[in-house]
Amino acid sequence: MHKKLKFPFIIDGGTGTELERRGAPMNGMAWSAEAVLTHPQLLRDVHQSFLDAGAQLLIANTFSTGIHNLEAAGLADRFEDINREAVHIVREVVKNSKKECIVAGAISSTTFTGSLDYPRLLSGESAVAQYARQSEIQVKAGAEIIILEMMRDIEQTGYALEGALRSGVPVWVGFTCFTGEEGQTYLLDTDIPLKRALSNLDLSKADAVGIMHTLIEHTPQAIEILKQHWEGHTFAYPHAGHFEMPNWVFHDAITPEKFAAFGRETFRSGVDAVGGCCGITPKHIRVLSDLIENQP
Repeated sequence: MHKKLKFPFIIDGGTGTELERRGAPMNGMAWSAEAVLTHPQLLRDVHQSFLDAGAQLLIANTFSTGIHNLEAAGLADRFEDINREAVHIVREVVKNSKKECIVAGAISSTTFTGSLDYPRLLSGESAVAQYARQSEIQVKAGAEIIILEMMRDIEQTGYALEGALRSGVPVWVGFTCFTGEEGQTYLLDTDIPLKRALSNLDLSKADAVGIMHTLIEHTPQAIEILKQHWEGHTFAYPHAGHFEMPNWVFHDAITPEKFAAFGRETFRSGVDAVGGCCGITPKHIRVLSDLIENQP
């Protein structure tokens, strides 16, 4: 874990859905990626809101900026610009605030098509090299760690991890899961049990492993499975609501108070860092931060 962070610490909330909530249009193939170019000030405001709310780690808006998504959106020629500028914006916010906060870059294999659209994804060394290229751009722009977001298979997670490690900064791996009808935890939109992924992947060089982009009610069980297969640092970054691409549906979002209670119990279970992705707003993070600050 990064030496500047003290436990427990708080990650930000859902940058993409907060951009949408504040009026930025979402791209049908690359979701919030285009907002880096079209709404840079709004993106700054979103990051600033999470920082003011108590987040100690801000994740750049690069979850959807992989080349496979930008090509589908007709933005492949802006790949470097978008990834670089997304991190620059977070770096500027942190630098100007003078608060102690880690800047994270993010990469993902997600294709916003339900299950992964493998024909759009590279494989083998080509995939590793592409993930390495994206990570390198973000690190040169100021990312202090790289987070693999919404990883939900074994093959692409392995490629992304190897590529991100080439950047030379700590790498966190975030799996996205669901609980099946029989009560078993799987990687999202697959029949791959989480425990199989954790057993089959070499995570020994990861700095932290966590559960991301997973419904709050499905997260505790996934965390327990994670702890059975991983002895290092852990994090939780759940969501509330659901996609109707390209928009996030907030109608069943959790209240800030219930989210804070979830975060407190997650910290008590031994998880090192807690935040939230889609549907989790600065108010959710502020209530969690206030609750943790007032706990012994």
